Formats: sequence, structure tokens, C-alpha cells
Amino acid sequence: MLATLTAGLWIRKAPVGVVFAWALVSIAATNPNLLNLPGTGIISNFALLIFAYIPVSLILAWGGSAAIRAL
Repeated sequence: MLATLTAGLWIRKAPVGVVFAWALVSIAATNPNLLNLPGTGIISNFALLIFAYIPVSLILAWGGSAAIRAL
């Protein structure tokens, strides 16, 4: 996952950057106390764990398609 994310950001693929930003915003929404924002506990970390399958699957799917195109 990390290699695919790094490769996508390295070659500046916009969809990979958008998904990465989406994941960062969702982490910030789950843990607003890290940024000294109010609203702690509105979204649980367990909900984020379930939600994380969406951006992870999108990034891995992009990596798989890039690998197949490279063949």
C-alpha cells in the first residue's frame, strides 16, 4: 500500500493525491484533538477503521492497474 501510494504521488497522478488527502481529512475528523480542534469522540476510531477500506482499495486498485499496464 505504501509503495503504491508513494509511486502515485511520485509520478503526480491526481486521483492518488485526492484519495490520500481524503484519507488525511478523515483521520483529522476522527481525531480533532491532534489539531487542537473541538469535537472529540463524534466519529470513533473504529468507524475510521471500517471506512479506511475505501481509500486503501482505491489506491491498491490503481497500483494493480498500473502494474498490469506496465507489462
